[in-house]
Amino acid sequence: MQSTAGSWQMTRLSSSTLMVALMQTAANLPALLVGLPAGALADIMDRRKYLIATQLWMAGAAALLGLLAAVGLLTPWTLVALTFVLALGDAADAPAWQAITPDLVPKGSLPSAVLLGGLSVNLARVLGPALAGLVVAVSGPAAAYALNALSLVGVLVIVVWWRPDPPAAKNSPPERIWSAVRAGLRYVRNAPSVRALYAQAAVFILFSSALWALLPVVAGSVLHLGASGYGALLASFGMGALVGVALSPRLRAHLGPRRSMIWAAALVAVAMLVVAQARAIPLVCLGLAAGGMGWIEVMSCLNLLTLTAVPRWVQARVLGIYWVVVQGGLAAGSLAWGVAASRQGVSAALTWASIGLVAVSLLGRGRQVAPATEDLSPAPDALPKLDQAVEPESGPVLVTVEYRIDPARRESFTRATRALERIRRRDGAYAWGLYCDLADPARYVETFLVESWAEHERQHARLTAADRHVEDQIRPFLAGPAPPAVSHLMYVPPVQRHRGEAASELLPGGGRGLGR
Repeated sequence: MQSTAGSWQMTRLSSSTLMVALMQTAANLPALLVGLPAGALADIMDRRKYLIATQLWMAGAAALLGLLAAVGLLTPWTLVALTFVLALGDAADAPAWQAITPDLVPKGSLPSAVLLGGLSVNLARVLGPALAGLVVAVSGPAAAYALNALSLVGVLVIVVWWRPDPPAAKNSPPERIWSAVRAGLRYVRNAPSVRALYAQAAVFILFSSALWALLPVVAGSVLHLGASGYGALLASFGMGALVGVALSPRLRAHLGPRRSMIWAAALVAVAMLVVAQARAIPLVCLGLAAGGMGWIEVMSCLNLLTLTAVPRWVQARVLGIYWVVVQGGLAAGSLAWGVAASRQGVSAALTWASIGLVAVSLLGRGRQVAPATEDLSPAPDALPKLDQAVEPESGPVLVTVEYRIDPARRESFTRATRALERIRRRDGAYAWGLYCDLADPARYVETFLVESWAEHERQHARLTAADRHVEDQIRPFLAGPAPPAVSHLMYVPPVQRHRGEAASELLPGGGRGLGR
């Protein structure tokens, strides 16, 4: 409702096409700007308090927008600015909303909950513009803005009333925002399954965005429909999504998530091909219904796989990056297919997008990511006991783990230990190595560097049951019952030489260096 009323009012406030286009920029740019920091904040803060703050932010912006519109003080640039502020709050709380889903439903109901979440978004896209058109026609855009503010207050009341289970006590230091952002990026860089999900989402969005970008052009210039006709096309898509929600559990049970995503992507491709070639409105509506079924299945599968592929401590950050990938794909794809349509025509652009989506779905079917089967429940390690106090931000810290093994099994041991590299890097290390003692073939030393002592403490807290299983795979190679010997070494910065101080005064023995 907010988007529709704002776009309509901008056409009344300004005749500039640039100002109308800036409304879309203001609505979509925040997702690219704050997706990752928003995920980091949702991970390191109390999510309930964080959602309360974002709802207050948006409710205040919507109320101010409604007030200015009601008293006639709303200008084009003020409308753009407040639209940006509203979208900023929406982008800031999106990762948190997705990350709390596992806290709201039992684990077995998570796929259905994610599916219903996707359905709510699609139904809002159908019902919102229709309701906004009615409200604006009867009472003006200020009433639509006021209703938006009221709806945000309603959500705020629900979040305030919600009492989630208290989080488990943390034995590690709290993270700062930019440290949390780096930790999220580091995790993704060392998580191949997550990167594969991002790639799938980017490719699907890049091609399927042609449907969203060019459907208004098809409705107006090709099918010669008015606003109500365009609403009927969107309603067909929404009805298809509703049918997709009903069929999805059976489809996944029969085909599995990997193959169901391939078939769902094919339905979206069929929808684009029908919209490109058909001129009969009922046939176009039928094609869009098929597209709605496919779209809701692909997006819910990607959301579910992303949500369940990572441990809780980094969920919102990973979802924040996923949100950036999706929004960036929509922006880039819409621009690319818009340029293609201007040069080759709308039908040709949609046809090529359909062919491309089918091609990449079939070519990538062997690389489809299966649902996570690892146990990602927390299994924190005991913190090391130190004889002296350590400043949390001091570092870097060099950790060494000494193994004594049967030399005859060194190749198997090396392969098993290499699996630790991804875990160490994913949870906090920025360098890792495995070394053998040339004088003692039974002695191997694993080393990794962490930026600070606080980050190493978090590294202990981030371990999961799956990580423990990897460590357990190494134990059979150890010689004897003794566990590996672990050492923690703190970096010693170079001594600062003061002006006028002789270099010999810094050496022990009055200047007698090594070799003297």
